[in-house]
Amino acid sequence: MATLLVITLLSQAVLLGFTVVSFLAPAHRVWPPPSRNSWQFYATWVLSLLSLSGVFLLALLAGNSLGLPAWLRFGLGVPLLAFGVLLIAWGSRELSTRTTLGLPGALVRSGPYRFSRNPQYLGLCSYVAALAVLSGSHLAAIGSVAVALWFLTIPFIEEPWLSERHGAEYEAYRRTVPRFLGRGRRRAAA
Repeated sequence: MATLLVITLLSQAVLLGFTVVSFLAPAHRVWPPPSRNSWQFYATWVLSLLSLSGVFLLALLAGNSLGLPAWLRFGLGVPLLAFGVLLIAWGSRELSTRTTLGLPGALVRSGPYRFSRNPQYLGLCSYVAALAVLSGSHLAAIGSVAVALWFLTIPFIEEPWLSERHGAEYEAYRRTVPRFLGRGRRRAAA
């Protein structure tokens, strides 16, 4: 179990490092990747899959080390899981596989993107939280926090990139739709 946690945390540490580089030095951006054939694309997706798989396996194998009662694990975990999977699937469907992979595409403002600029990241945070709660595993909880931290920081590097690509259209969208959840702000200027 310890090895699995270390792999998960190391994957997340590298991804967070990529995020810092992308934020501080946009010319050397790792995410969003410059192309599907770039090392940035493959490195980000391999590390993402390693860390998400790591949390899943920790949740599956580690057992209820926190001693959470079943009513709490299932009463909170199942709704979190359903919410997360729904947002991930709905967001992926609206955005397209290509754009979900971080490749350029049209600005999407339909579906869950009417309520959140980052519904897939919100869904992924809910998903990993659900895994930790359902399993009651402290190891899955540690991995989930690391994964969620990365998903919560990605928008800070994507937003300048989206603004650069979509200009005033994205800025109007950004002014009216919250980053994650909440009430929409003022309406876009006509």
